[in-house]
Parts: sequence; C-alpha cells; structure tokens
Amino acid sequence: MKQNTKPRLAEADDLARITRIIHEVGLFSDEEAAGFVEMTEAHFAAPDPGHRWWITDGGDGAAYLAPEMPAGVWNLLFLGVRPAARGQGIATSLIGAIEASLRADGGRLLIIDTSSLEPMRAARSLYRHLGYAHVGTVRNYWADGDDKVIFQKRL
Repeated sequence: MKQNTKPRLAEADDLARITRIIHEVGLFSDEEAAGFVEMTEAHFAAPDPGHRWWITDGGDGAAYLAPEMPAGVWNLLFLGVRPAARGQGIATSLIGAIEASLRADGGRLLIIDTSSLEPMRAARSLYRHLGYAHVGTVRNYWADGDDKVIFQKRL
C-alpha cells in the first residue's frame, strides 16, 4: 500500500481535507454538501466517541460511520474518494481498516446504504467484491426513481 493511501482515524486537523472530499466526490448538491460539512464541523468541535471519521494519509479518501442501536452494528454513512485518486485502492483500503477496527472493538455487522443510480454502480460492485451481501432495497427512498440499496457484511 502506498504511504499516502494508509487509512487512519481522522482528527480535527483533517477537517479541510474532509471538506474537500465531500465537495469533490459529486454525491451532493451544494446545499447538501454544506449541511454535511456543517455536521462534520460540529463532530470535530464536540466529538461523539461512537461516531468515527476515517481519512487516508494523503487526504484523497474519507469515510464516516456511526453505531446503530443493536450492539456491535455499524453503518458506513459516507465513503468518498477524490475523482483524481480513484482506481488506486483507496476505498478498499478504507473499508479494510474500518472492518479491522470494528472487529477489534467487538463489532458484528457493518451496513452500507447506497443509491441505485448509475453513478453508484462502481460502489455497489466494490461492496459485492469485498464480500458485502445485498440485503434489501427501499424503492424511491432518496428520490423518485432513486432506491436505497442496502448491503451488509458479518464482521
């Protein structure tokens, strides 16, 4: 693994890098990105130890996850890699580090929700490749014609 792709838990000093990733990944409208950045700023101002931001050393990829109500269940709520850095194994590296960390902490399941739209096809393929099972679809969840696709992996 290249040194700049090594994942680690993010710190407050990583906020600018995370903000750049949120804006560059193309997943959000300007308004949604602004709201997400505001939530991220609040996280680093008063961290909730249960919620975790991860980032790669080079600042090209980031992930955010939070615990669910059943003990040992986590939800990967955001995984983003800057467009110029895609195809270098950054998302795979982030997910692998997150899974290892959760296992060490007694995690049992990791859930990933994503979109059914074409731009997310590569993400869905990656999740399947990494052993995640498609466990459900909620029709028209994100918007009309954009389903929520749910993946799960036993840790």
